[in-house]
Amino acid sequence: NSSAALCQHAQLLVLGSPVATEVDWKSMFPGPVFDLERDLVVAELDGS
Repeated sequence: NSSAALCQHAQLLVLGSPVATEVDWKSMFPGPVFDLERDLVVAELDGS
């Protein structure tokens, strides 16, 4: 599976949009994950 192979070799996962909904990237990837859609919305709501 190419998504599993990608997760094995990557050091960081950056999610920019929810288009790849057929793969649960967050649970598959063991390292740090930056979810820009979620993190930017939270920052905007906090006034950051």
